[in-house]
Amino acid sequence: EYNYGFVAILQGDGKLAEWHFKNSIKFLEKVQFIQPLALAWSGLGIAELLKGELEVGRKHVEKGYKIHRDAEIEWNLSTQTIFLSACHYESGDLDEALHFIEEAGRLAQKNHERHIEGKSLIWLGRILGKGRFPQSAESEAHILRGLKILDALNTKPDVAAGYFFLGEVYANRGQKKEALENLNRAKEMFQEMSMDYWFVRVQEALGRL
Repeated sequence: EYNYGFVAILQGDGKLAEWHFKNSIKFLEKVQFIQPLALAWSGLGIAELLKGELEVGRKHVEKGYKIHRDAEIEWNLSTQTIFLSACHYESGDLDEALHFIEEAGRLAQKNHERHIEGKSLIWLGRILGKGRFPQSAESEAHILRGLKILDALNTKPDVAAGYFFLGEVYANRGQKKEALENLNRAKEMFQEMSMDYWFVRVQEALGRL
């Protein structure tokens, strides 16, 4: 149930992810398997986020984060921290999003979690390239570094997200040609992997160009 939930998240199916994570939590609480229980609560939060329930989603992620920290388990705490950053990003609180994504990167490096390090870099670049943050060149560099890590690990869903974020950065800088190139590349990958939520998001981004 736990793994099905995370697959549903990758596809962007919030309702299906919610169903699987609720089942997962029921079983994990029964046997007190703490680390996946913490991540299941956060997964449930991301499922709510995908459904547009931002406040409910953030509260579930905060619960998962607290369970994880209170258990003094560092492995995969970086993942929890990325989830928290994503909640604040979607709510428009870029300061908190930046705080948590920088912490996620530090944790990932400390615990040799190469995949999460790459993922935190593409999200860091996305946050820095949005809104009032002026570090466009820096944001591009972070995403490219993250893509290099993720591409070497062949984590295709995160690679696709990286190209989407890079396209967003170029769009924010008014570089339409580069934006189209990266957004269309992400679009093809999202479609290939049935990542429907992200496919819709990239379609919206293309429509704004």
